[in-house]
Amino acid sequence: LCYNICDITLQFMTHARFLRLSLILSVFVLTLSFFAFSAVSANAAEWVTRATSTGVPFSNSMNAVEFSGANNGIAIARNGEVYVTLSGNSSTWVLADVLAGTLETLSYVDGTSVAFIGTSNGTVYKTSDNGLSWGVVASASPFGVTKIQFVDDFNGWLLDGNSQIFRTFDGGGSWNLQHAAVGYQLFDVSFSDPVFGFAAGTTGTVLFTMDGGTTWVPTIAPTNETFHKIDGSGGGVVFASGTNGTLAKSTDGGLSWGLINNLPVSFSGTGLLSALQYDTFGSIWVGGDTDDLAYSEDNGISWIDLAFIHNNKTVTSIFTNTPSMTTISATDGNVYARDRGAPTAPTGVSIAPDGNVTTNKKPKISWTSSSDAETSISHYLVTIDGGNSVNSGTNTFHSLTSDLADGAHSVVVSSVDEAGNETNSAAYNFTVATGDQTNPVVGSMTPTTATVNVSTQFLVVATDAGNVNLCSYEVSNGGGGVMSFDAGLQKWKVNYTFNSTGTYQINAVC
Repeated sequence: LCYNICDITLQFMTHARFLRLSLILSVFVLTLSFFAFSAVSANAAEWVTRATSTGVPFSNSMNAVEFSGANNGIAIARNGEVYVTLSGNSSTWVLADVLAGTLETLSYVDGTSVAFIGTSNGTVYKTSDNGLSWGVVASASPFGVTKIQFVDDFNGWLLDGNSQIFRTFDGGGSWNLQHAAVGYQLFDVSFSDPVFGFAAGTTGTVLFTMDGGTTWVPTIAPTNETFHKIDGSGGGVVFASGTNGTLAKSTDGGLSWGLINNLPVSFSGTGLLSALQYDTFGSIWVGGDTDDLAYSEDNGISWIDLAFIHNNKTVTSIFTNTPSMTTISATDGNVYARDRGAPTAPTGVSIAPDGNVTTNKKPKISWTSSSDAETSISHYLVTIDGGNSVNSGTNTFHSLTSDLADGAHSVVVSSVDEAGNETNSAAYNFTVATGDQTNPVVGSMTPTTATVNVSTQFLVVATDAGNVNLCSYEVSNGGGGVMSFDAGLQKWKVNYTFNSTGTYQINAVC
């Protein structure tokens, strides 16, 4: 056994996976190590329940969610429904397809439009357009697919319900049997590249491979509990989770293991840790029954508690696609997004078309819309002169309902996303000027005589420091109406006919 372990260690070292020969001894020592450090709580309001584009919930049980890049996401439900978003976690998830069979596992090749789904009846589906359409590729086994994972368009692995591991080199066109478990069951496989991989299962079983799965080597089990998840994408750091709240860690590429016993108190301690992800930004995530959810930014030394809704759902998958957004699927039929990113600031704040000086005491404030990479904009807040903020909803304008005093004013518009993250615009300064308080000067109406039953044009000159925008006329016989402005004459005019002789008074009001 010692010679085998030494050989294995040297092989790993040729791949620059280990740093010192003393790791040979760690096989026997670290299996008894424990990690005991503190856990803290995070803001539960960061989590936002997603909905489809029609506003209705997802299916009754979501099994997995993954992203390629920041925006392209796929979520699968047990009943065959496939949901797709092409704009991150905004409310634009759409039902793209309903596939036959129970959808068990999903693998989305990061940076591509290619994804694969494995089903309980053994069917394997593939998409090349980010989940909008699906086709059937070769089946590997009649025993159903419990895990499927691709590291690129061509290299993938499949674990069936009979604990057999298959590999494809041609994107699912054909499958080769690599390993059949004897005396134990396997529940998960994890590859970080086409060479290094891990598998985990009953009684603490952990296998590792250094040749893409051609050969699998068992490690010394740190526990008798069953591992349901394993993730070796953290370089030499590997995590495995399973029954009775068991979480194990290896710091030497899977050779030796220790148990982590410092998960947050919100974890039940007896439930299944059914979700595990080592994200590409250096954090390890773990989730399970009764809303158990936590992450660590220091490889499990300390944990941040994210149990947040408490409706006894089970977290089925975790996927972090940007530093500020993590998405989970759950058995309550929902997809949740953790929104830690602030929205963009509103720009173009103005009281157009007035300009920044106006005589309008109730100017209309407008701005350009903001966006949020993680979820979407919930509403805007308008704050004038540092007073109380007014919620304008998703409108990009706000009409004042009460007069502003004459003088200088300042307005700030804030965009607020669905998680409550807020970003302020630059302050916009404007002035309400004193309005025109002087009456127009109106001259005498001409002419002073008219002929009965003949239309006569009456003219009047009206001036003002501002603009005269309306003149009307009044006749003592009860007549009257609106005058029009003659730009050539620079006078206001109206045609009027008297039907009988007499003396009349005619006035212009401007």
